[in-house]
Amino acid sequence: MGTEGALIQDNPQRLKRDLSLAQDRIAGKTYKELAQAYGITEGRISQILNDDQIKGIIEEGSRQMVSLVPKAIDNYRDILTNTKDDKVKLSASKDILQSTGIAATHTTSVIIQNSFNRQSVELTPEVLSLLQSRPPARQIIDCNLDLDGDGD
Repeated sequence: MGTEGALIQDNPQRLKRDLSLAQDRIAGKTYKELAQAYGITEGRISQILNDDQIKGIIEEGSRQMVSLVPKAIDNYRDILTNTKDDKVKLSASKDILQSTGIAATHTTSVIIQNSFNRQSVELTPEVLSLLQSRPPARQIIDCNLDLDGDGD
């Protein structure tokens, strides 16, 4: 159960910090990243994020982000289909491969977990082959998909 009233209106600095922290959490930052960025402990991050008001903000922000996924997919499809710039296409492709978990990363994608568990996504034989040849996340030391040499 969360604590009550972390968003105390008479403490504008704390209010600003807690709202900023909620936004960073919605953006996907880990407790460790948040603790480093805000100069407080992971335990304190947990306390703040478990406040009922903050939880509500994070849940609403997450719902809003998820509602934008179809638009983002459309944008990637448009880039890959209609853009002539190979560098832009490569960047979009790299983003898709990383976010779906096909490109090696330090963590396993939820899409990949669901796919292997057959909970949601049906994979083509080509994609399934790519995923099965991928080393387990614990074997990956570092990954840099800077295929075009631009530092992105």
